[in-house]
Amino acid sequence: MKRNTTEIRIIKIGFLHFAVSGRQISEILRFDKDDAESAKKRKKEDVISGSDFFGMPAKGPEKWVVSFSSEVFSSKISVDEVSEIIETIPVRSVENRIVSEIVFSAAGDIPVINMLPLFEEYSNTAERRNAIFKAIAEVRKPISRDIEAVSEHSVKQKKVRALKISRRSRRYNQLHKFLGSVKTKVALFLTLLVLASMFGIIVFESKVNTAFKSLWDTFWYSIVTITTVGYGDKYPMTVGGRIVGLLLMGMGVIVMAAVTGQIASFLVDQQMRRREGLLKLKSLQNHFIICGWRRELDRVIEGILSVNPEYNVSDIVLINNVGHEAMLPVLNNPSFEGINYINGDFIEEETLRRANIHKASRIMIIADFSQNYSQQEVDSRTVMAVLTIESLTKHVYVAAELLDDKFEKYLKLANCDEIILSREYSKMILANASSASGVSHVLHELLSPQHGQGLESRDIPEWLTDQPFGKLSDYYNAAYGAVCIGLLENTGNFYSRKKEALSEAQMTPDISKLVENLKTVKQLIPNRPLLNPGREYLVRKNSKAIVIELSKPKA
Repeated sequence: MKRNTTEIRIIKIGFLHFAVSGRQISEILRFDKDDAESAKKRKKEDVISGSDFFGMPAKGPEKWVVSFSSEVFSSKISVDEVSEIIETIPVRSVENRIVSEIVFSAAGDIPVINMLPLFEEYSNTAERRNAIFKAIAEVRKPISRDIEAVSEHSVKQKKVRALKISRRSRRYNQLHKFLGSVKTKVALFLTLLVLASMFGIIVFESKVNTAFKSLWDTFWYSIVTITTVGYGDKYPMTVGGRIVGLLLMGMGVIVMAAVTGQIASFLVDQQMRRREGLLKLKSLQNHFIICGWRRELDRVIEGILSVNPEYNVSDIVLINNVGHEAMLPVLNNPSFEGINYINGDFIEEETLRRANIHKASRIMIIADFSQNYSQQEVDSRTVMAVLTIESLTKHVYVAAELLDDKFEKYLKLANCDEIILSREYSKMILANASSASGVSHVLHELLSPQHGQGLESRDIPEWLTDQPFGKLSDYYNAAYGAVCIGLLENTGNFYSRKKEALSEAQMTPDISKLVENLKTVKQLIPNRPLLNPGREYLVRKNSKAIVIELSKPKA
């Protein structure tokens, strides 16, 4: 069966190669630039320069003139080169007004140009050049996509091969590391020693010694001898069996010394790493993390343990980078035996992860004086620590100490649950003391760190939620002899409080009410104190009672 062929001529103008159907060309003439008569004839024939027509830079004199003609138009263009008529097989037919098909030639796949639209529809060089390049690009898109698909598949195959090689290499390295470790060598030697002794005893003793009737008996004897226990219930009677026993005893002393040394080394290393703050606290849960350091850190810890009796010393985790020597007074304090220490910068994620921050219940960031930081640097580190903690977990209660109140707004934006302005509080106490009012003594008694004394915030029974404050006040007075002086609203983790409030605000179908509720949520303040709100004030959800405990008479 004869395949369809196309008769074309390949034309070259500057750097542009394209094909034209033989039916579009009526005449081809050659001109000599040095022949005056040829130049005159070319000018008379009104020949258009091909480089001017398509806007291509000319590589040299255009020696050929190609006459294009049809029922509609007739024009002549000078070109660099034009081939003889070539019969070629179309690679692909396309639906395009300028490029009719793609044909295969010795120069590769070449587009076949339809000259009619170029003459009729485009009046200037730039339009013709853009049109022909756009048409060629459009018909080559499917080919480009195929090449890209093949290339993408090739890249995927290379990635798969690289991944397989990487996995094999990793497994080989793990195996090599396992077999090369001292522990593995000791275990293999011990296993071979036990098997060899079992074989020796069964060979020498099985026929003359009734104590070794099975492999289990020889295994029992080998283990007892190697561990230097020596029950004496089984013993060899032949010379060969006794020689095996002597070898077991000697090797047993060496093996047990090695094993004991490994265990002791591991325990000592763990203890050293714990004291130097290099361990990862993977198993710790519901713990209290203290970030930062100051000289009176031991007194801070004592106060925290006194006010929070639900925490043990082993539940406290200290994070700072002051160094092991500066931490010795705390770590060697008998009262803090079992306390956990992480040596590192608490603004770094890796350090916080080592403290198992996701499982912690509370975090307190105190002003950090571990290094020679300025006041501004201390507060900046506090803000950075809160931001880092909030990026790692949003469900841990965070309290942070600031020296300068101008950083307070940044902690509020980070949803810090509680902000302690320690120097501002000191200024207030000094100012009140200047009036000889005795307020400083009152505050000292109220803020006493002894649990069950002074000022405290107490959980409110669920049945008193949405009840008048007067009823709550009467309840605490009657049940505990305590005086309820106010409420602490929006307590607990502020992220959780905000999430709950947002969920409740969106439950109304009224749009105006919804907008009002959302504004209320936006204005929520964590741990908002409300002193003496009045007996008719309704107690809200997630509130605590601020009470003054019944005083204990002093001796």
